[in-house]
Amino acid sequence: MSATRNIGILTSGGDAPGMNAVIRAFVRRATSNNTNNNMKVFGFNRGYIGLRTGDITEMTVRSVSDILHRGGTVLRTSRDPEFKTQAGLEMAVKTCEKYNIDTVVIIGGNGSLYGARDLSNMGINCIFVPATIDNDIGYTDYSIGFGTALNTGVTMIDKLRDTASSHEKCNLVEVMGKKCGNLALHIGIATGATSILVPEKSYDFQKDIINRTFYNNNSRRLRKYNRNFKKNRTRYKYSYKMYNSWACSTWRFAECTRQNYSQHYGLSRCRAFD
Repeated sequence: MSATRNIGILTSGGDAPGMNAVIRAFVRRATSNNTNNNMKVFGFNRGYIGLRTGDITEMTVRSVSDILHRGGTVLRTSRDPEFKTQAGLEMAVKTCEKYNIDTVVIIGGNGSLYGARDLSNMGINCIFVPATIDNDIGYTDYSIGFGTALNTGVTMIDKLRDTASSHEKCNLVEVMGKKCGNLALHIGIATGATSILVPEKSYDFQKDIINRTFYNNNSRRLRKYNRNFKKNRTRYKYSYKMYNSWACSTWRFAECTRQNYSQHYGLSRCRAFD
């Protein structure tokens, strides 16, 4: 091993708030005069693609200045299917050997974690930092970026609620999360959603969605209307649309939502109903 230790750092997968803060912390700490070892930090551009192709840049304290408040990642990110192959892993190992990289710091989510595992099995020392708004990484309470995504979702729904209340409509809010419902669950609880759908738990559309948003919120008015409407359908033809328009819109919107999401997406996406 050379006298100078070389550390590589990359961001992979979807970007998350706080990635730049992690990059800045590693670079400043490694290159600080207070450290016992002489270290250099190299950034791999565009995630595993940069590691595989050798797209590398030396990073200094100056290169990470004025990035703490910025979103995204200054190293840029991507998804690299070729890295999953044996040939791609061997190319990454050759890059580390070429630049004498002792350790690779990988910042990313669930998919990036698998890449770190495979690279570690090839003999490369890896440090993984969980950074994903999905919060789908085990052995950590909250991943970097999850808190920001949660607060952003709550803020946007609070603004949306004003319009929904003004028009007396039911709103469907879809959030990110892939196959993990943590983000939808936390946002739904924080905003007081009527129903929260997550991939981890099955649901009954009629019971958990329609009954809660349609009947329970306006059951008294609906029962009174239904009795009068059955007596004279012609007389109440137009008053039905005006008097109970929000309920009709809710039902049609919910039926459309059920067909589109259940048939095409299943439970692969997290949804919060309010």
